[in-house]
Amino acid sequence: MAGEGCRVTANSLNLRDGPGAYRRLVLRLERGESFFPLARSADANWLQIATYDGIQGWVSRMGVFCAGGELDNLPVVATPEETPTPAPTATPVVITEWRGAYYNNAALAGTPVVVRNDRTISFDWGSGAPDLGVPADNFGVRWTREMDFDAGIYRFHVHADDGVRLWVDSSTVVDQWHAGDTTYQKEITLRAGRHSVRLEYMELGGKAAVALDWVRVENYPDWRGEYYNNENLAGAPIVLRNDAVLDFDWGQGAPDPWLPADYFSARWTREADFAAGAYRFRLRADDGVRLWIDGNIVMDEWHSANTTYEQQVTLSAGRHALRVEYFDLGGGAVVALNWARMESYPDWKGEYFGNENLRGAPVVVRNDSRVDFSWGQGSPAPEIPDDHFSARWSGRLDLPRGRYRFRVQVDDGARLWVNGVLVVDASPGALHSLWPAPLCSFSCILDTSEQVF
Repeated sequence: MAGEGCRVTANSLNLRDGPGAYRRLVLRLERGESFFPLARSADANWLQIATYDGIQGWVSRMGVFCAGGELDNLPVVATPEETPTPAPTATPVVITEWRGAYYNNAALAGTPVVVRNDRTISFDWGSGAPDLGVPADNFGVRWTREMDFDAGIYRFHVHADDGVRLWVDSSTVVDQWHAGDTTYQKEITLRAGRHSVRLEYMELGGKAAVALDWVRVENYPDWRGEYYNNENLAGAPIVLRNDAVLDFDWGQGAPDPWLPADYFSARWTREADFAAGAYRFRLRADDGVRLWIDGNIVMDEWHSANTTYEQQVTLSAGRHALRVEYFDLGGGAVVALNWARMESYPDWKGEYFGNENLRGAPVVVRNDSRVDFSWGQGSPAPEIPDDHFSARWSGRLDLPRGRYRFRVQVDDGARLWVNGVLVVDASPGALHSLWPAPLCSFSCILDTSEQVF
């Protein structure tokens, strides 16, 4: 044989039955495979070789290495001119999922050497290459796709070794164009409809891996805001997002670029913790608005107006569900909700406990206009059990100086204080009608106009 010591330096090399890319493919030689050079073409661009198992053919001189400069000493073989067989028309690549454009450089410069349909972006090529014609190192890929999303918050995960960039529409989600093996995470809010997604990746050296996935997040730490492109809350929301507070004045504008400035609607929901007590809810709107607490409608002002509404609501201690619905017909667009616990009780401050010992924090705190109840077999409030409960009422009364008889009728036990002095103390038992005449010496003679009960 004419020489020895040649090997393939390209990722792969095609062995053909003659000098020319149009010639029939005999077999494919892999990177590092050795062979014997026999001759070369007149233009020195093609080599006639023999493999170690005796198969002969022609390979391109590019992508091989021969020690000792023996390629220049190879005999020249004159080959007859052949009319190239026309290459069959390439079948266009049909893209149904991700359009993967693969480049033979890490900068994604020039024309991609491979364009293919990738079902998913989840690859671990190790130390190899993604495709024929793409090097194992220093290559790049760009994936593009358009997809339909429901409105909501989405958490995108991107894993890459090395650099990666992610866009959704024109917004940059991840920009980590550097070496390293890392997973990145970012949450974004998307409107309902079609969105373009683009992922760019570069491999610099070593292992090559890249993956992209996302999940819709149902965690709304504040208000879950659903926005509709009509005034009737009809259909699916166009925008779904977390709103930190429910306090908006959009003026003549819209809540979001994907919503109209007029004739839109919104629904906000959340759960909030409340201490037991009476609360004053204030709801401002231009135009219609409604408020529910625990599924019970508290305000229903579903009409065009620019007004602030107020409503007092007594809440038990614990978590309560809130819902606000709003529509805008035209002009200014305003909606705001706030509440405050009422610490003043104009009549009797009623504190209700879920046990018979007034133990712990009251479950319900409210203003009672008078202490005169007959609950029968029921309870004072839905949060209170029918049996084994207790209550405390306190208030201030303006009474002229004089002698007073206090009558307490109770089933079961009762105690009464006047100015901090216990004037009635009845143990639990049957129905009592108590006339505390023996205790009159303590407090029945009132010598001040303001008494505390």
